[in-house]
Amino acid sequence: MVSRSWNWSALTAGIRCRVNGKVRLQVLVDCTSLEIFGNDGLLYMPMAAKFAPDDPSLVLTVSDATVHFDSLEVNELRSIWP
Repeated sequence: MVSRSWNWSALTAGIRCRVNGKVRLQVLVDCTSLEIFGNDGLLYMPMAAKFAPDDPSLVLTVSDATVHFDSLEVNELRSIWP
């Protein structure tokens, strides 16, 4: 597993348009990138990252904040390459 930390407080501070105090995040992960969409595109944060293609594990860690998830959904997409 490859570990990397991002400043999530900076991410949520950048979203000014909360709906009922909530932020909807969508995260797309590929072998070389991580893209974060906040509140259906009001915030977009692309990040270079390197993930091991043979390690499908997912870890989510929150520090110095209180987070409540209404739901968490993970979908694995098939490769477009044969």
